Amino acid sequence: MKKALFLIAIVTVFFTSNTSAQEKLDLPTDAFGKTVLQCLKVNGIHDQYERATNQMFVMMKQQFANKNVPNSVWEDLEVVKPIALQNIEIRMVQAYRAHFNDDDMNQMLSFYLSDEGKKMITDSANLNNDERKVIKDFFHTTTGQKMMESQASLTKIIGEISETWSKELYQKQIEKLADRGFGL
Repeated sequence: MKKALFLIAIVTVFFTSNTSAQEKLDLPTDAFGKTVLQCLKVNGIHDQYERATNQMFVMMKQQFANKNVPNSVWEDLEVVKPIALQNIEIRMVQAYRAHFNDDDMNQMLSFYLSDEGKKMITDSANLNNDERKVIKDFFHTTTGQKMMESQASLTKIIGEISETWSKELYQKQIEKLADRGFGL
């Protein structure tokens, strides 16, 4: 569980963007940024934020159930999902830049793509001794050590980043509903 929380913390490190969760930003085109984006997909962070975004809309639909909001309005609002996901990923790339170099990112990606890395993410309770050794060896590398040394501060900051991002996204959707005559 600690490692799962740490993985989440690593990808959302320091929030350095003042942009809205809905303002479309350009994805990075450099090798470093592309590697970070690959890591986010492989280590499950992208999926985690996608689920959170979907759950937010489910919650909003429940909150507005008695307001008879047409499906077409919800469909219009949900267009923001890919933009919001892209923007949180860009914030993560910026955070990675502050802590890791190209070599670190390539090592992380290789680790996450390994059988042991995949199993650590998806089924850590069932790791065998050989798999645990590979994982332990990775966390004794320079990159693994950088990840571990940042863990405490990153865990705190991830909460702040996620809260800010989701709050912006939620508030903007509430405003759009209000603009269409569907207030709480």
